Amino acid sequence: MKRNFIAIGVICLVIAAALIWLAIPKAEQLPEDWMFVVNGVAISESDVLAQYNALTPQQKQFITINDVAQTVFERLLLLQEARNQGLAVTQEEYDAGYQSYLSSNSITEEQLLYNLELLGQDVETFEATLAQEILITKLLDKDVPIVLGNIDGDLVDQAYEESIYKLQGIPFTEVEEELIQQVQDELREENIRVYVSNLRKTADIVVRGSS
Repeated sequence: MKRNFIAIGVICLVIAAALIWLAIPKAEQLPEDWMFVVNGVAISESDVLAQYNALTPQQKQFITINDVAQTVFERLLLLQEARNQGLAVTQEEYDAGYQSYLSSNSITEEQLLYNLELLGQDVETFEATLAQEILITKLLDKDVPIVLGNIDGDLVDQAYEESIYKLQGIPFTEVEEELIQQVQDELREENIRVYVSNLRKTADIVVRGSS
């Protein structure tokens, strides 16, 4: 799994995206089941279904196909922006991201390969997808900095009032640091939503069935 980019091929892109994204398809080249086109790149229902079918039965209980379509749409916007900015995933960044993936999922490389085989997924697709995630993280770290410094105390107090900690009778002082981190994460998520929304406003988007 720790290969040279030239050997991997698909990861040795200026951005970690499929090569087809570098071409702008003409209308007659659109897949029959296309759902939307973003800056000349078409996403089909087959693309979305493939992502949805890769979910576990547990995940499908609370993630719908529409949720997946929205995620695919937003990822495409972010990857295109990364390409426009000339961002790249280095070998060092990929290796660090790969080790982080194994650690966060508490699995070994052997277990990962076994899981991919069970899911019918090939290693190259996994590597390309992971590289895309690393690239998106790199873009967001650059353009949407993590919220640091003083956090509004009212927001932290509100988080405590709405948390399970209060229901369990855990004193505020014992969980204050966790609540501050929670508020920081929520503020950044909101900033990311605004960032994606702004990308959407400037993108050339065609949605099937819309007038």
